[in-house]
Amino acid sequence: MDILENALHERNITDSFTTAFSYSYKKKDTFQAGDTILFSNPILNIGDSYDPKIGVFTAPRSGLYVFHLVVMSYSNSRLDIHLQVNGHKVATMYAYDNVFYDQSSVSTVVSLKAGDEVSPVVWYMGLGDIAFSDDFYSYFTGYLLKLL
Repeated sequence: MDILENALHERNITDSFTTAFSYSYKKKDTFQAGDTILFSNPILNIGDSYDPKIGVFTAPRSGLYVFHLVVMSYSNSRLDIHLQVNGHKVATMYAYDNVFYDQSSVSTVVSLKAGDEVSPVVWYMGLGDIAFSDDFYSYFTGYLLKLL
């Protein structure tokens, strides 16, 4: 168990209703429009609701959920990425810079039913790639805010 999970356990936050995840982007992939981005480097996964093999979070219970998506693009790159719920766009982020790296983010609160799926999907990727490293430049995070 890592430091964050220990702190949550000490505060008695990790009951059977808690779900939280955070994964960083650590390996180079080639993307096309419509591809789901696979954030596969685990930082936290309480409840095992995020599947890094397919890049999808599945809501274990109905509730309000918060999601944060942060992506850094290489120089001379353009990235348009949608955060989707069951294939429908709920938030969009855009990163572009022709000289340096550009980091962009989007956060949203959504009402999900048990079984709903949330995923970061490439809408457009021109020229470059998503920056990847051990320094957590790009990551996908989500957690249950309130049961409904």
